[in-house]
Amino acid sequence: METLYLIDGSALVYRSHFALMRNPLITSKGENTSAVFGFMQSLLTLIQRNQPEHLAVVFDTPEPTFRHKAYKEYKATRDKMPNELVEQLPRLREGLEAANIPILELPGYEADDVMGTLAVKARSKDLEVVLVTGDKDFMQLVRPGIRMLRSKKGDEEVLDEDGVNAAFGVPPDKVIDVLGLMGDHSDNVPGVPKVGQKTALELIKAYGSMEEVLAHAEEVSKPSLRERLIEFADQAKLSKQLVTIDINVPMDFDWEAMKVGPLGEPRLVELFRELEFTSLMKFLEAPAEKMTQNYRTITTWKEFDQLLKTLRDAGQFAFDLETTSLNPMMAEIVGMSFSWADGEAAYIPADGFEIPPNADVSTRTWHGQDVAKPLSYQLQQIEPLLNDPSLKKIGQNAKYDCLVLANYSVEVRGVVFDTLIAAYLLNPGARQLNLDALSLEYL
Repeated sequence: METLYLIDGSALVYRSHFALMRNPLITSKGENTSAVFGFMQSLLTLIQRNQPEHLAVVFDTPEPTFRHKAYKEYKATRDKMPNELVEQLPRLREGLEAANIPILELPGYEADDVMGTLAVKARSKDLEVVLVTGDKDFMQLVRPGIRMLRSKKGDEEVLDEDGVNAAFGVPPDKVIDVLGLMGDHSDNVPGVPKVGQKTALELIKAYGSMEEVLAHAEEVSKPSLRERLIEFADQAKLSKQLVTIDINVPMDFDWEAMKVGPLGEPRLVELFRELEFTSLMKFLEAPAEKMTQNYRTITTWKEFDQLLKTLRDAGQFAFDLETTSLNPMMAEIVGMSFSWADGEAAYIPADGFEIPPNADVSTRTWHGQDVAKPLSYQLQQIEPLLNDPSLKKIGQNAKYDCLVLANYSVEVRGVVFDTLIAAYLLNPGARQLNLDALSLEYL
């Protein structure tokens, strides 16, 4: 059976904002993108991990709901949304639209009500529904075909009916009874004063429903609890009304728009580049065209001799050194690599390399120390190509490689392009310019 994942967008955007609040992500242009990054990372991870066939993100709206009309103090204790978060909401919507993920909302109704209505309607279309939220109110919606997914210690926890019973203490159809008695501090739902979850659970298990608890309030043995149940009976009934999710929201849904498609849309790729979400590019990788790859390790002088001819005929090549240190003045060469065409590359290790019998090898020195014969031979053979300015060389931070080679008395001439410098010129404020980051961004 196909699945429909409904994401509580309002809750996720807050969670993303506060998760990165101490170390906010600021682009090179000074734009705060913490909440957008956290939201999109969670969303793309969920899609990759669970591969839902249908998905939608649901948001609250600023307009008052029927709950505010029934109880003016509803959610009155909540802090105003931080300005730095408000400023990111347009970017978040831009990202969701670029990913072709529908945004659902309806003035006068909370995200809970829209999600509840959509979940029930989806069951009539034979869709398995997963509610992605950590809000305990949603436990009341769990039933056959509707489950709840919440984050727990960096992992996912999926709750079915038994899971709700184990996590909250009552089955889903009794959740609103417990919440009606205990209230909900986060939403400023009053409940019965001084009745916590433990007491509410005991009462519901004893009498079956909140209405029955109130009807038998005079039988409660504890005097103070008995008095509060009698005094605040109407407040408890109102609280139950406030926590009950409306599953009859007057809203039409575009089921076709909720189908999850490819995430490599050019608009989304461009947005991630603009927001400098380099690490999220991995989620957008489109299947690459198959390339004939001829990558090899060269360990004999005959293979090396053929490589030198290939490099000269190519007229240009990229080169890179494998070394023992990030400090070019202290780095010893472990190996050399070359690429001269798409899908063509070779690596030559300094150790385990076979030189010609009776080869006349002039010993190289490194800081006054003799260099092993295989590496000395390799440098002797490659030096004419590296010295030749007519052969164009390309590198990534080529200055480093040139300094290392200079310590082996090899001068490199003809460097015409450096990808690190090019990347810096394109984006001087980039956090990273290494090959991993550049590959993710440009390839």
